[in-house]
Amino acid sequence: MKRLFVAIKFNEEEQLALLCNQSKQLFRKHTKIKWVEEQNLHLTLFFIGEVENETALKIQNEFEQRFKYIKPVSLEYDGNFIFYHKHIPKVIGIRFKSNEYLTFLKQELNDMMKKFKIHEEERNFIPHLTFGRVKQIASMNEFDTYINLQFPITFITVSVLCLFESTLNPSGPVYTPLIELNPDSNH
Repeated sequence: MKRLFVAIKFNEEEQLALLCNQSKQLFRKHTKIKWVEEQNLHLTLFFIGEVENETALKIQNEFEQRFKYIKPVSLEYDGNFIFYHKHIPKVIGIRFKSNEYLTFLKQELNDMMKKFKIHEEERNFIPHLTFGRVKQIASMNEFDTYINLQFPITFITVSVLCLFESTLNPSGPVYTPLIELNPDSNH
């Protein structure tokens, strides 16, 4: 069995790591957050979940064929976000404005996964980059400050469209790229 997902990686890894570190500084005093490791920062487009090894190979082949001619694109920063569950902050990060290209990628992935009887997620797609998962809250003031904080970025450039295998370990997830498609090298 393999646990798979499709995600976007970015050219501005150092800049994103800096933004994540600025977020860490804001929350360092009271709230406990499990921060995403810098090399794991990505925008998930489709979480596939666990599939048999044979199905994983078929997905890899279909993915490579369907997306081998992806084009370079930039995503526009649309502020910070906090995902809540029952009014309790659970995830923090930054969000991006949806655009035609993201909509196209999502639809292509949905269509592709139907071939493998994998259904799209029920919830609406919000393009975002997770910085951390909230474990314990000491003060809601930090979250109010975070949501109003403006990071000094406008656009982020897509570096790679990637099919990942995710291995869950007690120390955190390990993401192994199975296929990386670079928009700069295929047109």
